Amino acid sequence: PTGCRVATHAIALFCVSLSARAGVVFSTTLDSAPPGWTMAGDWEFGTPTSTAYGDTTTTHSGTRVYGVEINGSWLSDWNTCYLTTAAIDCGDFTNVQLDFWPWLNAADFEMDPAMGDWVSIEMSTNGGATWTTVWQFTATVTDTKWEHIVLAVPAADRKSDVRFRWGYKLGMGYFGSWTLDDISVTGTPSAPQVTNKTPAAGTVISTATCNIDVTFSAPVV
Repeated sequence: PTGCRVATHAIALFCVSLSARAGVVFSTTLDSAPPGWTMAGDWEFGTPTSTAYGDTTTTHSGTRVYGVEINGSWLSDWNTCYLTTAAIDCGDFTNVQLDFWPWLNAADFEMDPAMGDWVSIEMSTNGGATWTTVWQFTATVTDTKWEHIVLAVPAADRKSDVRFRWGYKLGMGYFGSWTLDDISVTGTPSAPQVTNKTPAAGTVISTATCNIDVTFSAPVV
């Protein structure tokens, strides 16, 4: 948009041209571990080598992934495993989406919702104080290739501290993995805001100086 305004009792014309674009809030190909991410339970970071239960020995890109026991079958004893991101600033974005590539093997004989088995993604917008489930599987999932998942997470719009965590919990036994690669958060930059301070009526403005404060609330290209 373009805005122009002449201030009252001032010899001044102020115009500004702004444009918005689709934005990448955060992106990682996992060539290296993102700073501040934490692993709880049996999550690992590295090059996958396990072929147990149909797990992948490839990456979607690069040479590294996150996964639950990426170098062998997973021995679970009702373990709850979480991979948690650091804070992601979505304060200047709307239409926020979580985009990632998973390879998941949670076979039907493993998944028993009545026993509390689940595979989930949760989100926090308050520094990890509370979490909301934004995606969950409690049924058969046996991937044979890298899948692509894009989740709309409108609760993250305009939030300055957004965190995601991938959760994996199964019963006692040996199981396949949940492997992740190429993770990003995208959104639409919020409409930039321009503030024009108009002098009060009767104010005399010299031709030498005329100060106007402009505030941009989103990236401008």
